[in-house]
Amino acid sequence: MRAALGLPQPERRIGLSAHDFAAALGAERVLLTRAEREGGAPTVPSRWLARLDALFGYEPESPAAAPEYIQRGRRNYLAWADQLDRPEKSYKPRLRPEPRPPLEARPTRLSVSSIEQWRRDPYGLYARRILGLQALDSLEAELSAADRGNALHDTLDEFLRGHPSGLLPPAAIAEFEALGEKHLGELLTSPAERAFWWPRFRRLAQWFVSTENERRRGGAKLLASETRGSLVVGPASRPLTIEARADRIDEIEKGAWEIIDYKTGRIPTNDELEALFAPQLLLEAAMGERGGFEKITGKARTVRLAYWQANGLGDGGKVSDIKGSDELVPAMLALVEKMAAHFAKPGTSYPALPWPRYVPHFNDYAHLERIAEWSTAGDDEEVAGGEE
Repeated sequence: MRAALGLPQPERRIGLSAHDFAAALGAERVLLTRAEREGGAPTVPSRWLARLDALFGYEPESPAAAPEYIQRGRRNYLAWADQLDRPEKSYKPRLRPEPRPPLEARPTRLSVSSIEQWRRDPYGLYARRILGLQALDSLEAELSAADRGNALHDTLDEFLRGHPSGLLPPAAIAEFEALGEKHLGELLTSPAERAFWWPRFRRLAQWFVSTENERRRGGAKLLASETRGSLVVGPASRPLTIEARADRIDEIEKGAWEIIDYKTGRIPTNDELEALFAPQLLLEAAMGERGGFEKITGKARTVRLAYWQANGLGDGGKVSDIKGSDELVPAMLALVEKMAAHFAKPGTSYPALPWPRYVPHFNDYAHLERIAEWSTAGDDEEVAGGEE
């Protein structure tokens, strides 16, 4: 087959390597080295090297050995190898990237997802929003979990818009599945994808319709689906507008809202919420309290927050309420006000990953941040640059 394709035979490569090796042995001084240990276990010299030892002999400790002897000199070479792993006395680790862009280049409008990036990795926000660097999609990239999540959001949105109030009809599950076929169609063209995801989607359809009817019997009604909202924070000299698109807002009783975020992947942990590193729903609650949502008249007197894990696992989905939102929402709002004022100063930097414990789960800018050059493995201490 190789001959038919015009490719050289493997034996030719072996012969060329042997020829090069023999030619190199004609040099005035030749060093032949081998590893005496591999993976912690001792090794045995090749028979060819052992024959050279027997033919020429060697004097391991004699620096004045005759030229015809093989001189080991292992101590010198081991010392050289040891020096490779020893840094010079003047070595200093690289500094953490902390760019300070001019004030006019700093953003004055951010989405809630950008606020989370800003909170966890200011340098990532700098690279994305100030330098305008965007990760390119791989060539012929397969559809990802994000694509499935977007399609599922579209399915839920269209279904709720068709049934904004009242109990769902008997054929609601079949209708939900038909919308799934519509929005997930491209994702399900692969037989393997359909075999894996479609049963999960059908479980989700049953869970969602059952959960929705139960909520509506309890008096909950849909106020808006996929609606935009905003609020303004920061100093009057340089205000910051925060924008969001809430997946769903329900009114559970007069003046009491529930803001719901659909999640097809992981949800923030209680630790992330309490440390204010998951700002999305908390800031959407602040928008509701200020009357900042489009298509909704008035303000919320109280706001409940919940994640709906719409992933088709288990029973099909799960509702996870956020506890202590009455305290978390004002704390998040106060922190964002402080951050907006802090970064409105020309001397404020955008440090890379100031909070090692709360790094982003997906980071397109890790190679630009050169993390290995300045970070310490296992370091879990908060460093200067984060704004608390």
